[in-house]
Amino acid sequence: MKIWAIAKVGFKECLRYRIFYFILVMAILFIFLGKSCTPKLETGNTMLVDIETQQNVAMEAGFHGIIFWSMMLCGLLSAGLLTREEEEGTAAMTLSRPLSRAQFLTGKIVSVLMVSVFNLFLLAGVFLLLFYVELGQFNPNILLSFLVMVVSLIVYCLMTLFLSFFMPRMVAPLVSMFIYLLNIWITLPYHFDKIKLIWVPSRRVEVLYAYLPKFGDIQFFSASFIAMSAKSYDIIPVFINFAVYSLLFWFVILFLFNKRAY
Repeated sequence: MKIWAIAKVGFKECLRYRIFYFILVMAILFIFLGKSCTPKLETGNTMLVDIETQQNVAMEAGFHGIIFWSMMLCGLLSAGLLTREEEEGTAAMTLSRPLSRAQFLTGKIVSVLMVSVFNLFLLAGVFLLLFYVELGQFNPNILLSFLVMVVSLIVYCLMTLFLSFFMPRMVAPLVSMFIYLLNIWITLPYHFDKIKLIWVPSRRVEVLYAYLPKFGDIQFFSASFIAMSAKSYDIIPVFINFAVYSLLFWFVILFLFNKRAY
């Protein structure tokens, strides 16, 4: 299959980039940092934070750190997905063969997602091993948490690729990261009731929350599997939001790509 062939070649190319290994090392260091920063507050012989809460804090810190670095890798690879092909002349050479632009574009996007998901689950393996050694038990919910985040990577990849049509290669991933972090920030009061005691979202924040890609919602929903949270989430609107953005980004990217001359 032509798409799969392009994806395999792209996957091997991405694994040769130094940024993949740099981000992998940084993420692993973050996991160890999250584990070592477990709060252990005591007053006399009374612990203010129980053991279970300490473990959940460490695990959630590691989880969010892994997602942050995985998003960064995905953004950096997506931003240079087409510009690198154009600069090296490989896009024109590949498209001269009996291959549609939609197939070429799909294969390149799949290659980035393959590397991003591979990185995500490689880090998830380190995460599981570390806390298995620490706690002496395996929590299958952790794998479910990371599996749900694959949806977020897909939207993030398409968003960054879309921005790369209008921005320089190094600016697009920065803007994507800003949108991602902004969405995490404005989502906080909607998932943590205590925050609403000091911050009531304004009308402008509510509009941003309603219309931006819901990276924060899906991330906090995924993290709830780790902490075994009893909080209920209405996840259907989140997946609808991601489906709409995915289709919108895909069709606009394909339209813009078809307009380019090779």
